[in-house]
Amino acid sequence: MNHSLVDIKKQMEKSVEHLKIEFSKMRVGRASSAMVESVRVEVYGSTMGLKEVAAISIPDARTITIQPWDRSLFQEIEKGILAANVGLTPMNDGKIIR
Repeated sequence: MNHSLVDIKKQMEKSVEHLKIEFSKMRVGRASSAMVESVRVEVYGSTMGLKEVAAISIPDARTITIQPWDRSLFQEIEKGILAANVGLTPMNDGKIIR
């Protein structure tokens, strides 16, 4: 019986962690990097996470900025954001994506 309590506790902890991740993706009137961190981008012949190819920052409560480490990735990042259907429209100014 003690073994099943340990299993139940592990399952509950996993559920709580999953719920925290899902809550962090919710749109609540302020920008969050979690909204775009899971975006997948086709680069260098493979698929990578956005946070692996760019710096993501939140300069104010309503803006997310993405600065690719390789400037040739701007179009691919924009495509990835649009394909992820996260409810954001990327704007590229040649230096960063907002």
